Amino acid sequence: MIDTVLFDLDGTLRDWEAGIARALADLREEAPETLPEELREDLDARIWRAIDEQLVVRRDGRIVERRHYWIDVDPIPIWRTLLPDLHQRSLDELLARFRELIDAVPFADVYPALEQLREGYALGVLTNGPRPESVLRRMGFAHYFDAIVTVFGGTKKPAGVAFEGALDALGAEPATTAHVGDSLIADVQGALSAGLTPIWIDRFGDENPLPEGAHRIESLAELPALLASLAEG
Repeated sequence: MIDTVLFDLDGTLRDWEAGIARALADLREEAPETLPEELREDLDARIWRAIDEQLVVRRDGRIVERRHYWIDVDPIPIWRTLLPDLHQRSLDELLARFRELIDAVPFADVYPALEQLREGYALGVLTNGPRPESVLRRMGFAHYFDAIVTVFGGTKKPAGVAFEGALDALGAEPATTAHVGDSLIADVQGALSAGLTPIWIDRFGDENPLPEGAHRIESLAELPALLASLAEG
């Protein structure tokens, strides 16, 4: 029986695609002061192409991980790809403004799901990204979680030690803990190898095959019913 639910953060609780799109729209409105002329017309197409090339992980032609959050951690490679000849000072100014504008937004299904789950389960967050406490406070979700754990700068998911740290923080056991995440590598494979029940949230309809013991949902709205069915089984 599942009594603890562990969540990934980026791509699971917060939406980087929407946050990036909003930051790009704001940059475009500020042109020509902020953007070089060569980027003003096709900014969106070029940056999404660079993101796809650098931050999307594929195996056998299938997308298994989207690392869009990394554009907030280190946007330099993306922007250097777009503007290889831009003077360093100009690039620094552009990056500074982009970092002021960029912020992911919560997916619409997060609040209803947490409200429904908060009474029946211990809830936690395990992320490879930085500053999860401040992120969750800003989104208004921090109070739902009994533990918020980041392994940024340490041994990251899918390593078993990352999951062990989160379980210790929650006082939970692997066999009674589900881990919900969007990455087939970090979340599904990692949770399975650590003895947790992996639940893959397939927000983009990728429909990748899953290993035995893993489960698939398309929205957090499906999570309470899935957890209930796992208890019955």
